[in-house]
Amino acid sequence: MTDGRKFRFISHDITTEMCTTEHALRYLCAAARDKETILFIYGETCSGKSDFAMKLANMFPACIINADSTQVYKEVDVLTDQPSNSIKSRKSHYLYGFYDVLNKKRFCVADWFYMALEEISYASENDVTPIVVGGTGLYMYVLLHGLLSATKEGVRQLIHKGLKERYKKVVCAWLHPDRRFLYDKINYRTSTILHNGAIEEVENLMKRAYNSNFPLEDIPRIIGLHDIIKHLQNELSYTQLLERMQQKTRNYAKRQVTWFSHKMIPDIIVKV
Repeated sequence: MTDGRKFRFISHDITTEMCTTEHALRYLCAAARDKETILFIYGETCSGKSDFAMKLANMFPACIINADSTQVYKEVDVLTDQPSNSIKSRKSHYLYGFYDVLNKKRFCVADWFYMALEEISYASENDVTPIVVGGTGLYMYVLLHGLLSATKEGVRQLIHKGLKERYKKVVCAWLHPDRRFLYDKINYRTSTILHNGAIEEVENLMKRAYNSNFPLEDIPRIIGLHDIIKHLQNELSYTQLLERMQQKTRNYAKRQVTWFSHKMIPDIIVKV
């Protein structure tokens, strides 16, 4: 059930009910009974999106499509907190860990947009409900509203027409924890990923960059990656590295809340 609280979106003059995780799962599961439904699960970093999406996907035929701009990269699975291989083996996951961090062509929102459309089309053809999951607001926004960089109006109209023909119903859920709870999770997760191999991932990446003459400064700005490089170059102590990553992640979560509050209109807000 809803918990009685509401979130007011000032920019849209809209009020949305807040609900528990259990109510949200039931609500979204009911929505997915209509095969012409596509689900969007978004929220701040460390809000529990991946676990929530997995619980939801186990309730009906579904696939999970990544909408996190850092989780598209391979070789940084720990640093970007990607779902483990054991989790991905239990339910179809797409657009995770496939793009080379050292690719000279930077992966962009347009790349993701067209790949996501392909995965959504594949899900539709196989009677599987797509669950788009992530914290990159721009990815969600362009999929819902169209790619602004599509220069030809006919292309934009074709994309919108295709989505509307396949999916008559779009349901969005925002996982939005209390700030103190979220910051505690961010601090704990940052410590955990450093302990579980993120430093070793970046060290291996540096070796490969040196061997291929790839400039370190051209590596994508994934939170923590360049700070770990500085740590490995003895410019930051471990404590400084940890505190810097925790602070940058908390700042990122603040920016996510601002984006979601102004650009997205969820059907439900989940107080995890």
